[in-house]
Amino acid sequence: MPWRLQGPYRTRPIRVDVPEGALRTFCEQNAVRELSLFGSVLREDFTPESDIDVLPTRQLTFAVLAQMEDDLERLFHRASISC
Repeated sequence: MPWRLQGPYRTRPIRVDVPEGALRTFCEQNAVRELSLFGSVLREDFTPESDIDVLPTRQLTFAVLAQMEDDLERLFHRASISC
């Protein structure tokens, strides 16, 4: 699995039901190397109304880099951005 719990909550159960295969597919499709959960999803005060805090760590592949450059070109209104 490309995600894991870290820190003081790493032995606590995650209070959301997401199929492992769906998480794996999401990570593969988005070049996510590690998907970390933090905040109330790991604490006793998590409820169905709580948001879920997620920190993805992406692989920097050529495709990801090219997409980042395209996005930055639009953001900065420039014809060429190099990363």
